[in-house]
Amino acid sequence: MKTMMLKAAIAGAVVTGTALAGAAEAATSFTLGSYDVNFNDEDPGLVLNVKELLPEPASATLEVGDHVIVDLFKLWTDESAVNRDDKSKKDISVDFDFSAPEIFAGSVNGETFGVKGGFLGSYQAGKLTWEGPQQFLFGNGGILEVSLFDETFNEGFFFGLTEGKKFGATVEAKFKLIAESQDVPEPALMLGLGSVAAAGFLAGKRSRKEEVA
Repeated sequence: MKTMMLKAAIAGAVVTGTALAGAAEAATSFTLGSYDVNFNDEDPGLVLNVKELLPEPASATLEVGDHVIVDLFKLWTDESAVNRDDKSKKDISVDFDFSAPEIFAGSVNGETFGVKGGFLGSYQAGKLTWEGPQQFLFGNGGILEVSLFDETFNEGFFFGLTEGKKFGATVEAKFKLIAESQDVPEPALMLGLGSVAAAGFLAGKRSRKEEVA
């Protein structure tokens, strides 16, 4: 299993290699056309802000068992304290729309809420939790598994939350190819030294509107 941490500084980079014993394994190229983060942006509940980070469209090439991890969006609150209503759990979800190797889509769901604890509520923070990995089906038997990582954001001690974007969390997404579709043509692989690595979800560039409470 291989992981490539992808940063904007290497936008457009494509890395390929050889399979074990020099035999090229089949690979599938994916294009994420767009994604949308749906979140709580008004009272009651912890009021959130989101900035999407992944350029659209974005592409990667994966072999079965390989995965790629990317920075998906920034999450933060401008609230200065966790009040009673902020402890209630609010839905958050990300909707993904792929345009290659064919058109397919899926969503990953989770919850956000505020926490307050310690002596006299001296510790406060925002929490983000996700459901387990979701499997997106494509073609004839193809499975792309998508996982999002839990996060803690805007932690504060003694004086409430440490509000603002600077103290928010960067939410990462993991895309893993579980099975190939029998209907999707296999792209040719470049042979070279090293092991097979995922190409970056870094093609394209798009400016996202940033909402601030």
